[in-house]
Amino acid sequence: MTARNDEIEYLRAVAILLTLFQHLPILLPWPNPPAWIVFIYDHAAFWGGVDLFFVISGFVVTQSLLRGASATDGTITWTDAKRFWIRRAFRLFPLAWFWVAAVLLANAFFNHSGAFGTLKDNASQALWIMLYVYNFFAYPLFAAGVNIAPLGVYWSLAVEEQFYLLLPLLLLALKFRGLRFLMIVAIAAQFFLWRPAPWIEPWWGLRFDALAWGVLLAWFIGTPKHKSWSPDFLASNPIRWIVNSALIAGIVFLPVMLFKQAAGTALLAIVCLIYVWLASYQRGLVLPVAHLRPLLLWLGSRSYAIYVIHVPAFMLVNEIAWHIGSGTPSKDWSLAPIQVLAGVSILLILVELCHRLLEQPLRNFGRKLSEKIN
Repeated sequence: MTARNDEIEYLRAVAILLTLFQHLPILLPWPNPPAWIVFIYDHAAFWGGVDLFFVISGFVVTQSLLRGASATDGTITWTDAKRFWIRRAFRLFPLAWFWVAAVLLANAFFNHSGAFGTLKDNASQALWIMLYVYNFFAYPLFAAGVNIAPLGVYWSLAVEEQFYLLLPLLLLALKFRGLRFLMIVAIAAQFFLWRPAPWIEPWWGLRFDALAWGVLLAWFIGTPKHKSWSPDFLASNPIRWIVNSALIAGIVFLPVMLFKQAAGTALLAIVCLIYVWLASYQRGLVLPVAHLRPLLLWLGSRSYAIYVIHVPAFMLVNEIAWHIGSGTPSKDWSLAPIQVLAGVSILLILVELCHRLLEQPLRNFGRKLSEKIN
């Protein structure tokens, strides 16, 4: 198995596209949307992209941690843990903190339309974001009437950072056998928590079950059963596309179909697990279209930047549109394609700039720094 799994990048691309669809109304905050848009968002939910990200993270990060371990028996040392934390810190913190600062600056200097919310609201969230406990505070803030939209995506980054902090500690204390048992307990404990949609219930920010599934999958691929359970029935492209379509449909429609069921989000995590399991074989089972490979790899490799940047980018477009309209917000849905094109264009430019000038250089620096730890 190679260090880079292109099919995992494909799944990251799927996850970020779903997230963009989920947040598209931020780019088009106009009254009286066309009936077809209302129909789509009434019958489909795209927030399952985050659960797909969680399973991917649990899987990839556990593999990375074990692959970088000093020992050959699947255990890690304090040196391994410190190296892991340094790599994660330089991978995630700079971009996240930069865009928190960018939103606060936009609040202060480029927010005549109110697109970025209020400085008070965003400042009240910034502390919890920087401490990576925002997933526990976003719901109380939302319930208190705080507009969490400009920085709302940081709740999932908090979940992941807590996981990255705890995973090495748990491996050091429990070894992998104890960790597996704890992951099963975590999945069972959250299975019937009602988490039907963003911020309807306070349990929304408690999503360690999807990460736990990823950890268990990372263990599973090292066992003989991974080979014996190989999905050999996916021998032809038509069958592969049927399965891919079914899994994407499950991610999109299951949250709506099981909205009133307590286990709905837990079952969604299992659908995402199946998709990542297929990717673990690296046999072209995920989105088997060769001519889409460059686009999917580009989206996958920049999915973190897209995730962090897309909401501020959409709000920037709304602010610019407000100025073009001389202070009058647009209500003309015939202009929606132009607004979407502008939003996507600005987003992609900002993503590429941040990826090349901020994300990649600091990621490489963190990797080199981690190698000096002993």
